[in-house]
Amino acid sequence: GEIGLDYHLGKENAPLQKDILIQQMQLAKQLDLPCIFHFRDATGDAVQILKQYQPCGILHCFNGSAETAKELLKIPDLYFSFSGVITYQNVRKPLEALRIIPQDRILIETDAPYLTPEPFRKRRCDSSMIILTAEKAAQIRNLPVQDFITICCENARRIFRI
Repeated sequence: GEIGLDYHLGKENAPLQKDILIQQMQLAKQLDLPCIFHFRDATGDAVQILKQYQPCGILHCFNGSAETAKELLKIPDLYFSFSGVITYQNVRKPLEALRIIPQDRILIETDAPYLTPEPFRKRRCDSSMIILTAEKAAQIRNLPVQDFITICCENARRIFRI
């Protein structure tokens, strides 16, 4: 599952969310497990907490700016996972981030059944659509698609120790 902060519907319970996030990160550290982070409309608090606790994990559906990515790259065991959002017409920030993140810290995901890549955006997302995200990310990184996929597989093996 995912842990994190979600302020999309408001910040009324932000203190509770932060406390629970910290407890979950501490438990993951004790168990020597990576975290899968979900942050929505909570960039400031997320960056502050991650920098303070230096966890091992994956930023699920990263859609932050290059500036945010630069701050988070200071955390050595944090990976950035990109979804079908990078294929959308007017998306800029995650593409700028994807360009500056070192290739050994990049992953891709579907977020199925959500965030379906173009040209199927109105449909339900499934795992067969990951290739569309890979193709777009490879194009942004100026790499052959198969090379990019290999890099992502190596990164996944490293973070999950498989």
